[in-house]
Amino acid sequence: MEDNKRIKPVIRYVGSKYRKLNTLIKLFDLNKNSVFVDLFSGSGIVGVNVHNVVGCKTIINDYDHIFPLTMEYVEKNLTSYMGLGKNKTKLALDYYQTRLRNGLVAKVAQYNQILKSCMILHQDYSQVQIPPNSIVYVDPPYYGIKGLYQHTLDHQLLHNYLKGLDSSIKVVISYNDCEFIRNLYKDWYISKIEVQYSCGTCKRHGGRRKTELIISNWPITPKSTRLQCLKSVNYPLKPSDLLVKQGY
Repeated sequence: MEDNKRIKPVIRYVGSKYRKLNTLIKLFDLNKNSVFVDLFSGSGIVGVNVHNVVGCKTIINDYDHIFPLTMEYVEKNLTSYMGLGKNKTKLALDYYQTRLRNGLVAKVAQYNQILKSCMILHQDYSQVQIPPNSIVYVDPPYYGIKGLYQHTLDHQLLHNYLKGLDSSIKVVISYNDCEFIRNLYKDWYISKIEVQYSCGTCKRHGGRRKTELIISNWPITPKSTRLQCLKSVNYPLKPSDLLVKQGY
């Protein structure tokens, strides 16, 4: 990805994929004629960068109703734990003031300008009308993780929904690596990546280095990702091939 087109996060969100963008965009294998759907957009960082870098039609499903971003929301988000109104500290307030001095207002305006050229929805994932031949990215709340997410999710229902999509639709899912998810998607193409986390919260949930899954309903080929992927839960990808640093 061209660095001058990469848009950095302006808010914090659990599970941000900013540090995985290069890997993900290669995997999506998009072009200007593609339709990209960010089904669980969170901070919107994936959809915003896809649209800015690739220039394709982008649908962002903002279930939390945070777009367009207001400075009131941004301040709440950056001065408390992920915007949940917890643990506001002097350190967090100082951090916010530093962000303001470094051009935060202009960066939020740029973020919103890109969002204006995307299609923004505020729906439950199951209500989103996905056009045929789309590429759908799914980054749901991870299975079995408590205390980090605002919403709960029935992972079986999500699986059933994705399995029932039109066969022309390509799906890519990010998930934590656990037996339940591996078994749930045993008929899909599964690869694993090693992730190095940078936040203290993640350390409390199992350590700084973890494995995550990339699951797809089509074989990811070297042409699109420069990586090997097999229809197997034996994980063909070497951790060193996809070592990234995950920041929240």
